[in-house]
Amino acid sequence: FFRRVACSCPDAPFALYGQAHALAGLGDAFTASELFQKLIQSRSIFDPVRSRVIGHAHAALGLQLIEQGRYDEALAELGQVPADSPAYETALFGVGWALRKADERVKAIAIFQDQLARFPNGAHAHEARLSLAATYAQLRAYTRSVTAHRGALDALTAAMSALDRRRAGVNAPAWDPLAELRASEPADADPLHRDAPFSRAAEQYR
Repeated sequence: FFRRVACSCPDAPFALYGQAHALAGLGDAFTASELFQKLIQSRSIFDPVRSRVIGHAHAALGLQLIEQGRYDEALAELGQVPADSPAYETALFGVGWALRKADERVKAIAIFQDQLARFPNGAHAHEARLSLAATYAQLRAYTRSVTAHRGALDALTAAMSALDRRRAGVNAPAWDPLAELRASEPADADPLHRDAPFSRAAEQYR
């Protein structure tokens, strides 16, 4: 499927990225790495979509290098992901992971803490909390390790409770997504439900 997308197509960067991931999933890390590098080398200042996909390619290649034990190369690759990239959280987690694997545990702790401060509810937050706790344990800072483990458990429990509430709400006959959104917003937030296009789109779920 990915190979059928023409190179001149606007979706070509997504196809190349998807093909690389598919090959990595099949165990062909070498070809996947080549495709990630090909995508990275196709950078264009005139194509912002390609640039954003390239950030993900840097992060994916960095994680792949970590799995191969090539920590210095991984750090160099992950360092190419800009802070405004959607892949930045993944890159930060990868940096922490690489540093921990390279026995740079104090630096790894600092990176995991920075990641959690920036992305407390991110896709890699739970992994970072567990890695932080394990790294403290490796340094024999057992009290901090226990505290970090407790924080990971508390965060996971809260996330599961929120999921249960959302599931119960969706299954309710009178589920009102706008009311749920208002209830979940901080008082000083700029409410999304006040946005007219969003409100009109959400009305269909009433």
